[in-house]
Amino acid sequence: MTLNLEDCVLSGPALTAPFLRDGLVLPNETAPDWNTLRHSFREGGAERVHRHVTTKLATAFGYGRPKRQDPVSTREGAEDGGWLLKAANGASLRAWSVPGDADLDAAGRSPLSYRSSPTRIAQRVLLSRGERAGLLTNGDVLRLS
Repeated sequence: MTLNLEDCVLSGPALTAPFLRDGLVLPNETAPDWNTLRHSFREGGAERVHRHVTTKLATAFGYGRPKRQDPVSTREGAEDGGWLLKAANGASLRAWSVPGDADLDAAGRSPLSYRSSPTRIAQRVLLSRGERAGLLTNGDVLRLS
């Protein structure tokens, strides 16, 4: 499978074009055609995004099977703890999978609703748990926060 970087919007220092081109190895068993794979990422609910994106990335990055986490207490109350990816060497990374049609920076109806966007929730959980980085995806966008 060939990853077409023209389909990617890269921001921040962690996900660079050289890393995606040379350092990220996606399993060939996922799909023989990038367009088919990309289309499957963008459809479905959070569970589909988790199965088709998060678990595949966990494997590609050298982590074991993601384990669902209990809600985490933050300054906003109990929030989604996401999934914890653990590597054989003890390293861990927290990840969130949201529905394919979800805006990661969703600004709902109220002026303060940006505080309940998936991105803000992930940031608060990471801060509360003392973790430096986490993954967030809706299947279309992958963020390393």
